Amino acid sequence: MKENSIEVLFDWLAAGLDPERCTMFMQSHVPQHAELHLLFSMITPLAWLERVPSYKEQQANLTEKDLNTYGFLGYPLLQAADILIYKGNFVPVGEDQVPHVELTREIARRFNMFYKLDGAAVFPEAATIAHAHAEAAGNRWPQDVEIIRKYHHEWLIPSRGYGRN
Repeated sequence: MKENSIEVLFDWLAAGLDPERCTMFMQSHVPQHAELHLLFSMITPLAWLERVPSYKEQQANLTEKDLNTYGFLGYPLLQAADILIYKGNFVPVGEDQVPHVELTREIARRFNMFYKLDGAAVFPEAATIAHAHAEAAGNRWPQDVEIIRKYHHEWLIPSRGYGRN
């Protein structure tokens, strides 16, 4: 695992991410991801998760496997935690991930309805951006670094410190 993490770091640096401008870390070392996922699992209706297109597709296509687990069904909540913990306003994704970001927006709305911070929303409703470009870059990652740099560089460089806009 450590070797793979170092390889990913090298890929990021090769793609042009500047460690002076980016915060790079291992998500598994941030317990707040799992904690936020747990909170989202307590407020998200089961029906919302069951209507995710990729869940329905996988259920239909992988009939030889038992996918009736929360780990599989609840994965979009982990994605929502990944997005919302950093309070991102824009999420570059391919077309196949748009429903996941829409679910993330619904979860943010619901969480904000239940919990406010000094009367203000806790999480922004992240919007998807550059669907076609993100998909084109994602299909060739990491071979075509220039496309990634051209379409994503400004979105891949978050402000110093996570959890801030």
